[in-house]
Amino acid sequence: MKSLSCDQCDEEFTAPTFEAWCAQVQAHYVAAHMDYMMKNANATPEDIKKWFEDAKARFDAVPENS
Repeated sequence: MKSLSCDQCDEEFTAPTFEAWCAQVQAHYVAAHMDYMMKNANATPEDIKKWFEDAKARFDAVPENS
């Protein structure tokens, strides 16, 4: 399991995989960061891909059980 905070606030999420972590963060974004989502509503596929790549790199850098 890995714990990593949201990139927009300090709320932390724990999950065994990046995909599971993303599912938690996605629900959190809808509940807590709708303003950010609306501001980025016109993001290109490249922008979205970059966000996922950056988020995966952050997740992968976290040691297990932290």
